[in-house]
Amino acid sequence: ENRVTGQFIQNTFSELEKSGFLSVSPPSGANETGSIDGTFFVRRLRHLQHLCQRYDRQIPQDVCSTEVIRGLLSGLHPTPAVGGFPKRKATEFIREYESTGFDRGFYSGPFGYIGRDSAEIVVAIRSGLWSKGGERPKLSVYAGAGIVPGSTVQGEWAETSYKLAVVSSIFPQSPITLQQAATPNVAWATAFIEELIRNGIAQFYICPGSRSTPLVAAIAKAVRSYVGVVRACSIHDERGAGFRAVGFARGCGRPAAIVTSSGTAVANLYPAVVEAGVDGLPLLVLTADRPYENRNTGANQAIDQVKIFSDSYLRWFRDILPPSDDIPVSVALADAAHAVALAKNLRGPVHLNIQFRENLAPDAGPIRNDDRSRSVTTYDAIKFTDSPAFQKWSLGGNRWLNVYAQETNARRFAVSDIGNLIAKSKRGIIVVGNLRKTGAEAGAEDISETIGLISSLAHATGFPIFASALSGVLRFESANVVPFAEHVLRSPIVQEKFQPDLVIQFGAPLVSTEICKVVKAATRDAAAKHVLVHPHQTSERADPDFTVSHNIDSDIGLFLRALTSFVDKIPPQRLGSELSHIVEIGKVVQSEMPKIVEKAATTTRGVKSGGAKLSEPEIVVALARAFMDTNTPESSLFLSNSMPIRDAEAFLYPMRTTSPSDGKICR
Repeated sequence: ENRVTGQFIQNTFSELEKSGFLSVSPPSGANETGSIDGTFFVRRLRHLQHLCQRYDRQIPQDVCSTEVIRGLLSGLHPTPAVGGFPKRKATEFIREYESTGFDRGFYSGPFGYIGRDSAEIVVAIRSGLWSKGGERPKLSVYAGAGIVPGSTVQGEWAETSYKLAVVSSIFPQSPITLQQAATPNVAWATAFIEELIRNGIAQFYICPGSRSTPLVAAIAKAVRSYVGVVRACSIHDERGAGFRAVGFARGCGRPAAIVTSSGTAVANLYPAVVEAGVDGLPLLVLTADRPYENRNTGANQAIDQVKIFSDSYLRWFRDILPPSDDIPVSVALADAAHAVALAKNLRGPVHLNIQFRENLAPDAGPIRNDDRSRSVTTYDAIKFTDSPAFQKWSLGGNRWLNVYAQETNARRFAVSDIGNLIAKSKRGIIVVGNLRKTGAEAGAEDISETIGLISSLAHATGFPIFASALSGVLRFESANVVPFAEHVLRSPIVQEKFQPDLVIQFGAPLVSTEICKVVKAATRDAAAKHVLVHPHQTSERADPDFTVSHNIDSDIGLFLRALTSFVDKIPPQRLGSELSHIVEIGKVVQSEMPKIVEKAATTTRGVKSGGAKLSEPEIVVALARAFMDTNTPESSLFLSNSMPIRDAEAFLYPMRTTSPSDGKICR
C-alpha cells in the first residue's frame, strides 16, 4: 500500500517536472534519516507506527508557487489512500457504487503550506468535523484505511481503529447511554464490561461458546474503543486460558478476566482457580450459564455452576440473574466494581456466574427457539437506566465505586478524598447506622469514643446528623442530631427542599426508610456523593440501594480521627452546610412529640388513659424518659426485631418538656 502511494507521488512529480514546475533536489536535501526518494523508514507513535517514504523536489526560481500548488492539488488529490488507484478508474467506481451519504472529503482534505524555500503538506486521512447543530456542539472524528489486494475486513477495521485512537484519545469518551441497545443482554453486558475496564481490567481471555456471546460482543466493542489499552485474546482451551490469566496476575499483580461458555467448560478452570487461591493471585472468572429454568432439566451444556469452585480457594461468588430492564443498571455496575475490588484487595479469584437467555446475539425481535405467541425480545432503556448516579457514570468516564481497602495508605488517600469533598460541599449531611465495634486494629476506638468523634466532626463541618436507633447513645449525646428525623423527613415541604450534595455514612445498615429515601433521591443528582465508612467483614457489601460512590473499609474511629485532623486544616469559611437548620426543625417536633403521642394513643384507645395498655410509641417515649433520668442506673437496651426496632427508630429520642428555645430537656 505504501509503495503504491509512493509511486503515485513520483508520477505526479514527474508530470510537474515535465511542465517545468519542479526540479529534482540535490543530494544535500536528504532528511534526518538519510532517506530520499523512496527509501522506507519507520516513524513510531503512541498507538501505532507509520511506514514512511520521503520525496524532495524544488521550485525553480522563475516559477510562481501558486502554479505549483494548483498542479500538486490536481495531481495528488485525492491520494490512493483515500480514493484508490489508478485514480481515474477508482474515482469512476466510487461514483457508481458508493452511497451519496458518505463524504470522502472528510478523509482527503489537504492541509499545510507551500513556499519557495520549504513546504509542509499533509492529507487529512484522520480529521475532525466541528458542527454547531442542536443543543450542544458536535465533534465527529474520521479515520480510514486503504484497501489493496489481500486486504481483509478484520485487518482494515483494526488498522482504522488504531488510526482513530491517535485523534480520539485526546477527547473525553462519548456517553454510554445504553439507549440504542437492541436487547437487555446487550445493555447489561456493555455496562458491565465498561465498569470492569474502568476498575482496571485490561486483559480478557476468551474461550469459545455461544452462551457467552453478550459478554464477548461487549468486549470486542470495548477493545475498539480502548485501542492499545484493552486487549482480548481468544484461547481455545479453557484450562490454558485459566493459566494464561494466572500468569498475567503473577507477572503484573493485576487481575485478568476469563470468559467461558456454560457447561463443562467451567470445570476446566478449576486448576487455575486453585492455584490463584493458594498463591494469592487476583483473578476474575466470568462464566456464562443457562437460565434457572434450564437447570436440572437435562438441557445441553447445563451443569450446576453455582459455587462450583470451593470457598477454600474463592474469595467471592455471585450468581447473576438473566439481564432484564426490571433490574436497574446500577446492580450490574456495583457487581462489577465489587468483584474487581475483592480480587485485588483479597488477592484471589472471584467468580461471577451470569445467566443469559436468548437472544444471545445482539438481535431484537422474535426470541430464538421460542415458538410461543408474543415471544419477542423487549428492552426498555429508560427503565433500565433510571438509576441514581447513572447519568454521572455515563457522562463522566469514572468508575461507579471508589473502594479504599483496610490499609494505612488506602486510608490516607480516603481521608484526603473525603476531606476535599467536605470542603467543596454546600449541603452536606452525616448519617449514622450500626456502629460496629471491631477492636481489631491497634488504637481502635470503642463506641463511646467513636460517637464523640462523630459529634465533633458534625460540629466542625456544620453537617446535621441523622442517627439511627442502632447508633448507640448518639441521639442523646450530640446537639447536631436531628430529633425525630423520620417524622421531619415525611414533610412534603422538607422533601422538596432537602437535597444533600454529600452524604457521609458511618456504619451500616440503616433502619430508617425515610433516611434511605433521602440518600437514594440525593444520588440522582450527578454531582452528589454517598460516602460509606464501615469495617466490612470479608467480601461484605453494605450498599442495598447501590448508591455508594466511595466505600471506605476501615475502623470508624481510626478514620474519624484522621479525617477530623484534615478538616481542622480547612479554612472555616469553606465549611458549613445549608441544611444545618433542619436540626431546629427537629427540635420543634421534639417539643411537641409527647403531646402528639399521648393524643394519638388516647384516640386509638377511645378512652382516657386510666388503666389502659400503653401504645407502642408510648412505651418508647417512656424508655426515652428513663434514659434521661439521672437516677436510672447505667444499663443496656435490647430491642427485638420487627416493630420494636422500628418504634425505636421513630420515637427513641430525648424528650423536651418546654419550648426548644430554652434548651431544657426532660431528665
